[in-house]
Amino acid sequence: TSPTFTLMSDYDGRLKLYHIDAYRLSSGEEAYEAGLTEYFGEDGTVVCIEWAQNIASAIAGRKVIEIKIDRTSDEKREITINDK
Repeated sequence: TSPTFTLMSDYDGRLKLYHIDAYRLSSGEEAYEAGLTEYFGEDGTVVCIEWAQNIASAIAGRKVIEIKIDRTSDEKREITINDK
């Protein structure tokens, strides 16, 4: 399934992983309406959000670890982790 057309995927493991692709969302309100915020803070889960800036108001005030990946060359990436 193309991630562009899937708002959320879930994966089972030691922790439950929810992957949210917020590319097509334009506000935190849309994240609330889609029910995505119901998974935030759930025990035993990790929520990874691409395009989180699109739903910033839905994330505001929550524990967030921001991971930024910058492409520095064809073979290299620079990863920055910010524990907010």
